[in-house]
Amino acid sequence: MTTPPLPAMHVMPLRFSAHPARMIALLREIGLRDVVTTEGDTFAELAAPGGGRVLVHAAAGSDTGAVPGETQFCFAVEDTDASASALEARGHQTRVWDETYGRQGALIGPAGESLGLNEVQKDLYGYLRGDAPVAGAEAENAHGLRVVAIVPSAREERSRDLDFFTSIGFEEVPGGDENWQQVQAAGRGAIGLHAPIPGLERKREVHPPHGDVAQVHLGLETDEDLEALAARLREAGWEAVCERDPLPAVTLNDPDGLALQIHPR
Repeated sequence: MTTPPLPAMHVMPLRFSAHPARMIALLREIGLRDVVTTEGDTFAELAAPGGGRVLVHAAAGSDTGAVPGETQFCFAVEDTDASASALEARGHQTRVWDETYGRQGALIGPAGESLGLNEVQKDLYGYLRGDAPVAGAEAENAHGLRVVAIVPSAREERSRDLDFFTSIGFEEVPGGDENWQQVQAAGRGAIGLHAPIPGLERKREVHPPHGDVAQVHLGLETDEDLEALAARLREAGWEAVCERDPLPAVTLNDPDGLALQIHPR
């Protein structure tokens, strides 16, 4: 029997925010574009032109009990059932269930964490379609602004984590060290394996069907000049600074009070 091809899995951190409209406005200002939104911007899926997505959801009423600022690790996929089948054919464990807006699921990661499989939203009743391509389409290009899901990964876990993410279609980026190793998929975002991050647990126990949800830190990379980007964000009312030490980045506090860093690609 032929093994089905790997699904196109787009990196899509899910941010639960106390100020979703403000968080969505910030991501738009940085350069992400709407895929699906709601009136009043209490929810949005946004896409980065160079790959990756960010899902923003109001923390109030979260069915996983997420607190403001929590960012869960999800992938956007065209078809949850087909994606789960292809992953299981390669020895991975998955779960799939029904939500009111479609089929959703989880891929079990190497630490037993549940990485969300979010099916492209086809039922737009009550939602607004934006101008960004849907998750099943290729990104506009392999350059420009892209999303990075930053995963806590201790030195003793690094080899295992690399094996896992490369097994689902991501390629190792040369030049990593014991503190940082990146994997990427052209046009679909990147994953950064980072030495343990103070205050960020890799997973959090949640009631079924969600399991122990994977938690990440939201990161972004850009090919825009950093000084110009910081100036543009300050003009829009954000207290952005361009730093050079220890690494070049534009840094600001997002609406949930978390540091957001935008590094050069």
